[in-house]
Amino acid sequence: MTPDLVELVRGFFEALNRRDLDTVMSFHAPNAIWDASNTAAGMFEGTGAIRGFLADWYGAFDEWAGEPQELLDLGNGVEFASVRWTGRLVGGDASVQARAALAFAFTSPVMTRVTVYTRFGIDEGRAAAERLAGRRG
Repeated sequence: MTPDLVELVRGFFEALNRRDLDTVMSFHAPNAIWDASNTAAGMFEGTGAIRGFLADWYGAFDEWAGEPQELLDLGNGVEFASVRWTGRLVGGDASVQARAALAFAFTSPVMTRVTVYTRFGIDEGRAAAERLAGRRG
């Protein structure tokens, strides 16, 4: 039975919001890539590097959550999410907010690549995810 990839992405965000790194990492293939090179964060290859990045990210925030605004199955194992991030930095009083687009490439049932788009906007991230789905077809 083929898993519902939109539901997998929804579960991924639920685990991220709980800060449940074991569950978050269970969504990734061992050699997965987390490509945030479109942001200041960089690129992380393999579950150890991805886990370290996410642990550091969590450590920077007293509060942090990602709320998917749109989840799309683009076919060929590619999912798209537009996300609204909210949080509060450690020791800070002010809330921070950001929007991002994420493209997820699956080799069912695990993610092989997550690409984060913030610098170029949601529409550009969606277009890049659509191109990826077309190349994988």
